[in-house]
Amino acid sequence: EFARQVSQRGVVVLNCLARDIRKRTVQVCCEAYGLPSVSASADGSHDELLIVKTDLNSGGSREQLLSADQKARFNLPQSFGRLKGPSGYFVKRRGDLDGDIWNDADLVVERYLTNSLGRFFRVYVAANAIVISEAYDHIQVKRMGGDIRRHNHWLWRQGDNLHAFSGNVSDLPPKLLRTAGVFLHRFELDFGALDIVESETGEFHVVDVNKTPWWGSEHQ
Repeated sequence: EFARQVSQRGVVVLNCLARDIRKRTVQVCCEAYGLPSVSASADGSHDELLIVKTDLNSGGSREQLLSADQKARFNLPQSFGRLKGPSGYFVKRRGDLDGDIWNDADLVVERYLTNSLGRFFRVYVAANAIVISEAYDHIQVKRMGGDIRRHNHWLWRQGDNLHAFSGNVSDLPPKLLRTAGVFLHRFELDFGALDIVESETGEFHVVDVNKTPWWGSEHQ
């Protein structure tokens, strides 16, 4: 409603069409775009590692500040479940998750993917300018920032395609560029960041969309 009104005044509204960034929505979109998905089900090997998250970013801490009327207007629950622990995530075997986890609408269970290099990616977008941060960390739940090893790649996007910025050579995997390019274009994200994880077999999966990302300190 707000975006429509300001658009009618000639103002360009970023992320006007990228409205729903819940974890479940992100995975539904990946499947619709023909991209790999990390969605998990209760059926499967008891020994497979899974990661449990809140469906809303940051545990719904921002949404929790809305009034009761505002929550009702946006079809949000009046209270939000919170994951315990400092990271807000936990990783467990499927056999160790009880039915309450699978049936909790506030939580999402996804396949836990990693690779021997500990490599993961954050894709920053501002209009058609792209920076992909390639990072390495061997802790179980990885986060961008701090003292982790990190290298930035500068790119442009045109439709589904990402290509290196003039004068730069990118050796990023083509499958990564395709996943990021297709998702950004079809999700219609104008400004923000994607978190992408890499499997041991070289598949790339979008696991998070953030429209208000922390971009890192100036030297990064």
